[in-house]
Amino acid sequence: MMGTQDMFQDAAEWMSQFEKDYHILAMAFAFRDQGHLQAFFNSPMNAEIKERLRKDRGIRIIAENWNRAPRVLVSKKPVNNPAELQGIKMRVPEIEMYLLVWKAMGTQPTQVAWGETYLALMQGLVDAMEGPFDTLLSKDYDMFFAGQGTEALHVLSTRNINLVLLDIRMPGMDGIEVLRRMREMTEQTDVVVITAVKSLKTAVEAIRLGALPGSGFSSSESPRSNPPLI
Repeated sequence: MMGTQDMFQDAAEWMSQFEKDYHILAMAFAFRDQGHLQAFFNSPMNAEIKERLRKDRGIRIIAENWNRAPRVLVSKKPVNNPAELQGIKMRVPEIEMYLLVWKAMGTQPTQVAWGETYLALMQGLVDAMEGPFDTLLSKDYDMFFAGQGTEALHVLSTRNINLVLLDIRMPGMDGIEVLRRMREMTEQTDVVVITAVKSLKTAVEAIRLGALPGSGFSSSESPRSNPPLI
């Protein structure tokens, strides 16, 4: 809308940010199957919505005749049935209908930007997320999550890990101790240390043990008050 780009491709439900009637595309179980959804896209009702979007917002939908991979749920806790969703901290995108849907299903939804999702999972802000299969499970990399230092060391001992995002505060074993033991295992893995604890001593120790430049302080509550040390 600011004119910084001319075109973009995304999930159709993001159009609900500009045209409220497109909230139906993010509503759970609104369509019976793929044919039902395509019938909506080909309908006079959708044509009217698209024209309204063009006139009111200056946005023209060029194509809606292709599909991505199915959406899947990724969780740090086992989810085998709807009952196990109750109370789980769920990451949802910045779309109002997603928030309402997952709240109705019994989760505690939190809106987190896509670029911050994996960090939110690792820091415990959320415990689960969902999205297109091809986006979550890229063929170019694998991601492993560890809630405790011992789990992290086990992953490092059994996998070839290229990059570690490490929090200072971890249950059972703090991040500095994990980093120290990790360095006894390998010097090759890059490490970024993240902490909301203002301690120059901790930061210096992390860097001495090989944490990458750029590691520093981060706070989800007040990021501006915690500038990076490096």
